[in-house]
Amino acid sequence: MTALAALGGSLVGGILSSVTTYFTQRHQGTRERLSKDLDQRSTLYTEFNQVASELLLDSLDHTIDRPDLIVRMMTLVGRVRIASSAPVIMAAETAISELLASYRRPAVDYREQILNDKRVRSPAGRFYRGLPARAGAAAETSVGRG
Repeated sequence: MTALAALGGSLVGGILSSVTTYFTQRHQGTRERLSKDLDQRSTLYTEFNQVASELLLDSLDHTIDRPDLIVRMMTLVGRVRIASSAPVIMAAETAISELLASYRRPAVDYREQILNDKRVRSPAGRFYRGLPARAGAAAETSVGRG
């Protein structure tokens, strides 16, 4: 009887240990995937902001000096569509629309704007406001709002 109780106790202890290990590893994998996903989106949003800022400066004098940036921006919007929620996608599409519209506006000397303390606003600022708070904070830490 004592041997049977000891065997039962060992069996229950072994099963509980295995179940605990299984759930711990399962949740750790989920946390690692979520962290990796957040890092990838943060990198994507940071790149989006950098390209949007470069395009904004390019658009102020109405010359497309870097057509490769427009192609890169469209590629980034495609990646945002794959990785993001509907509000973020909408914000990215609005930013690209505003950038393209900026090429049709009268030319602006951004140096003069800065000297006169007028802020040249990046359309990516609206994009960041469309991000979920945590993703936006991570991307802001890397680059800052426009």
